[in-house]
Amino acid sequence: MSKQLRVHDVVTGDGGFGKEFIVSLHPEQSDDIILALVPSRDSLQSMVQDVLGRMQVDGGEELGEGLSFKAPKMDFHLTHEFVEASGRLLNPSHVGGPLKNIQTVAFRFDEKGATLMARSWLGIEAAFPMADLVFDRPFLLMIKEKGAQQPYFVMWVANLEVLIPIE
Repeated sequence: MSKQLRVHDVVTGDGGFGKEFIVSLHPEQSDDIILALVPSRDSLQSMVQDVLGRMQVDGGEELGEGLSFKAPKMDFHLTHEFVEASGRLLNPSHVGGPLKNIQTVAFRFDEKGATLMARSWLGIEAAFPMADLVFDRPFLLMIKEKGAQQPYFVMWVANLEVLIPIE
């Protein structure tokens, strides 16, 4: 795990806990996962740019011996119907009933890694598939393909509803 986990730009706080920090996970068999305990900003894009910029400053370090890393587990399935787009037809000559525009997102993050699945229904279904570091406040989660400049999934986690309780 130590070679797969890199710690970037730790700002320590009281009691030996990381006040701000960025952790990147590099599993051999999947995409990179970036967790950042950073302050909220006016947009996700500005948060992504800040975190990626801070990561470029250093290549990260291995977690120091005797220090802990505690990441949250998450599991959620969200479905939303875009009523403002429902009822519109892809083809004006369509003789069936109105189409619904529905999107479902499922996300799971645990010690095995991250799984993201999204489905959209528009008549066609598609699936795509230093300090102790404790994520105890709202944080940013990003997932990006190895070698990619930008992440393909960004989430600001500020709601306990999507977290899995500690056992």
